[in-house]
Amino acid sequence: MKIKNFLFCLVCVIILFSDVKKANALSELNINDNDIDISSEQLIAEDTKYFATVTFYNKNILYSVNGGSEWATRAYTIEISENEYETENLKDNYYFATGDEEVITDYKKLKTTISKKNSQFYNVKNQLDWKAGKMPKTRGIDLFGIRISDGIQPVANSKSGTVVYSMYNECLGTTEQKSINLASNGSWKFDNSGYGVAFQLPKNTTYSFYYDRYFINTWDCTTSSPKIAESSGNKSFPVTLKSLSSTMSFDVTKTYANAVMNAISAYGTYQHSVKSLTLNEALSFSIGSSGLGGVFVVSASIKNKYDNMGGTHAQLIGINW
Repeated sequence: MKIKNFLFCLVCVIILFSDVKKANALSELNINDNDIDISSEQLIAEDTKYFATVTFYNKNILYSVNGGSEWATRAYTIEISENEYETENLKDNYYFATGDEEVITDYKKLKTTISKKNSQFYNVKNQLDWKAGKMPKTRGIDLFGIRISDGIQPVANSKSGTVVYSMYNECLGTTEQKSINLASNGSWKFDNSGYGVAFQLPKNTTYSFYYDRYFINTWDCTTSSPKIAESSGNKSFPVTLKSLSSTMSFDVTKTYANAVMNAISAYGTYQHSVKSLTLNEALSFSIGSSGLGGVFVVSASIKNKYDNMGGTHAQLIGINW
């Protein structure tokens, strides 16, 4: 009995010594146990790409579309380097505007990841960030999607997504953070090749109040004062989009449980609408490698309404799943 107790205590001392050494080593690297658990279970493969979209608006040509009107528009999207994205200095003058056109350039970063959840499931995810100060002028129905490689399929009811954005009130000088749950507020479509979601981008709004010139305290704005000749009445100030990012993800599993997978891929893309379209038009896509960004197969007329952004390819190889 004494021998057993001695051996038990010896094992405890060894384990404790091992844990102390581990803690000291991790402390020197500024890493804790939670970091190890997260990194071992989560991210295993990713691909990040940068894009610039140059959009031309011809204000001399106005079309009637879906009960409204819009300027004649043409857009070109190109993949750029991280340096071009950060500096907003495109190496080439890719496209030329006519004298009647307003030119707007926006920048987007798309990252697609593959993460391991457990022995049965992996998770694939897209994250799209619009560069601050470069918010899209046209805000209609955009498409976000991931196509997956053969041998795996989406897990039912595993989809999720969020649009996170901020709105700046030019009257109050305040910024409000907001979000949209795409799982419940997006329009999803899927097959065995992947998932796509269509959703409405947030639009600019206005902040309004009634001003009585004889009572200065009825002026709500903190960023400005009423003019000397300011008349009484309703006053409106812009509330503008300042930041915008979106995510969408879903779990995948093997199509055949007994199959052995040595590699899996996730192809991501984001298609921004540069012209008006209906939700039915947006959802007319199928998922295939020949589509926009390697994901969305659409008709020629629908293709013309998107910015035709390219895609990412996150690839996990050398696995035994």
